[in-house]
Amino acid sequence: MRVALPDSSVADARRSLRASLRAGRRAVTAAERAHAARQVSRHADRVLNLRSGKRIALYAATTEELDTSCLIALALRRGCLVYLPCIDPRPRVRTMRFTQITTMPLALRRNRFG
Repeated sequence: MRVALPDSSVADARRSLRASLRAGRRAVTAAERAHAARQVSRHADRVLNLRSGKRIALYAATTEELDTSCLIALALRRGCLVYLPCIDPRPRVRTMRFTQITTMPLALRRNRFG
């Protein structure tokens, strides 16, 4: 049996969960985050068999998230087709598409998500 929570309860629960997750991410030191990013990159290389022509979609990390730049750089060096999400900047437009990149982005434009 599924119980539906009132909208305000769901929103409150989501806000609370997001705040808890943000606090957990902030607690990770820069050194720990960098080490984890290198490990993820190596693991992804082994598991995904990164090679020329392979398509891979990633995200550009905010300062609190796992840095994906080393994985992006590795995939580009291997000749992978790398895609990053691009959110439409217009107000009230809620669309996202994945855009292919061919070089490491030097700077990304901030949006409402970070």
